[in-house]
Amino acid sequence: MDIEITQVVGIVLGSVLIVSVAIVWLRKQVLGFGGLGMCVIGTLLMSLTIWQNVQLEVSKDGATLKLAAIERRLDEAESRIEQTTAELAEAEQINLRLRSTVVALGDVTAQQTQAYQQLQQQLVRRNVIDNPAQQPQLMIRPEVLRDLELLQRDP
Repeated sequence: MDIEITQVVGIVLGSVLIVSVAIVWLRKQVLGFGGLGMCVIGTLLMSLTIWQNVQLEVSKDGATLKLAAIERRLDEAESRIEQTTAELAEAEQINLRLRSTVVALGDVTAQQTQAYQQLQQQLVRRNVIDNPAQQPQLMIRPEVLRDLELLQRDP
């Protein structure tokens, strides 16, 4: 909060003075010089406390009213907005750099996958050529072999 202790004390004391004068007047309908003085001092305490943050200027161009507390809050909000805008711009730059890095990594990954597949195919070819024992062999059923033998015997 922007309220200082002197502001609170001024408002409380001014209110007490005005309320005490009002109570005496309601009970006895008497307002002497003391009551009048207490009313003026109470009003001054309250108004000075309340109006210390308000600046009213009247000129030929018109009247201007400035509220210091509101202006301070607006300045704070404006600085927060500027800070947030700067952070967002920085986040956008980081996002662009990350996006380009991810795209580059995707391209590299695709190239490496393609190179790996080519190496794998070369290895399979070498194994088949170098090791004929590992070549796939045809399994011929025994009845087919008998039929082939019979065909060879009968010319």
